[in-house]
Amino acid sequence: MHPGTIVELYGVDLEGLHRRIGPMCRGFPVPVEFNGRLIPRPDATDASNGDGFHDTPVGAVRLSGSVDGRCSVRTRVYLQGFCVNRRPSHLDEHDDSNVVHLDPARHLARLPDRDRLIDEDTQLKAVDEAVTHLWRRILLHRKGSLPAAEFVETFYGAMHMWKHLDLLDDVPVLPRVLCDTITYPVQEAFPSRDFMEPLASAPTREEVESGRLRLVSLDAPSDESMADWMLAWSLKMVVFDAHVLGPGHWVHAHVRELSARDVSVRAVGETLRTRLEGRWLWADVVLCERVRLEAGGETVELEEDGLAHEGTLFIPAGECSGCAVQQASDFVDSDGHWHEDDMEADTAMLAELIHRMRASDPVSTLRAMLERLNLERFPVMVGRTFRLSVGPSPEEHVLELLG
Repeated sequence: MHPGTIVELYGVDLEGLHRRIGPMCRGFPVPVEFNGRLIPRPDATDASNGDGFHDTPVGAVRLSGSVDGRCSVRTRVYLQGFCVNRRPSHLDEHDDSNVVHLDPARHLARLPDRDRLIDEDTQLKAVDEAVTHLWRRILLHRKGSLPAAEFVETFYGAMHMWKHLDLLDDVPVLPRVLCDTITYPVQEAFPSRDFMEPLASAPTREEVESGRLRLVSLDAPSDESMADWMLAWSLKMVVFDAHVLGPGHWVHAHVRELSARDVSVRAVGETLRTRLEGRWLWADVVLCERVRLEAGGETVELEEDGLAHEGTLFIPAGECSGCAVQQASDFVDSDGHWHEDDMEADTAMLAELIHRMRASDPVSTLRAMLERLNLERFPVMVGRTFRLSVGPSPEEHVLELLG
């Protein structure tokens, strides 16, 4: 016989007990068997799963992520083995919440079920404060024992989640998650930032202060701010979310802020002005040799990439894709619906407009147009000869059948 208590039920039907017994016992201080099977107790104080328990003013606390940084804002609270947390979702057997076992000498639960704390709001607030203070204690220890880059990479999420970002103020490495490089910037229907890529490694203070890595803060992509984004892209600057860190961080003195109208835009070698009347977007179009951007004494020139700026599409000599329409609009209507078909249609329409406006050889231009018409599919056209005189308007074209 094993020491302990045995409870045998006869003629009792407790619906779903085999499913509920596991969550009920996961924090029990003693082993529990059900129908001869030992019930796992992953939240018990004697469970060993990597993150140990620490003494705090409210009781024993185990932090999710104190070793690997995979922290959680959720907390399961137990009193004498019973979960007294008021949020049922925290009983999910697979979630990685923090675990608190309250000191029974200081905390009381409502009888008879003991599933709620007396003065619950006040006691749970004390639990949150204890978890927050314990995280700071753990983070200070990790900061002193780990290399700076490893500390930041592993525990930035915990510092952000539990409001301890001031611990980064004197660390000579920036959180990589706050830094992104730019590809070709566009407006997006949803804030996925697909045109941005994370840095391969975390920037160091030496790289930033020496100017080898330049940080920039930008407004959200829009028709007004796109010139700022294109300037930053051309200068290979790194977009940095400086507002996330506290005011005492060393990085703030080295982040350049660009906002709408900081950058001047000028077409160099303008060849033509026309208008795009697309399915969704209507905009002026300027074809030119280059697009010059100037700000703060720095100048860059775009030769292969279009720019949308304050209602005008600037198209340099090397651009023919039509992608500049995606800088001019996110193609989202007032109901929040994204019109992808219209975006693709307007992109193709701008590309065709660019091709048409730049055409210099009339024979090759007409041949390209005929290829798109597929005239060979019309039997009445096969073998026919025409004379075409192109006028300045459709009404003035002259077309004659010669045979």
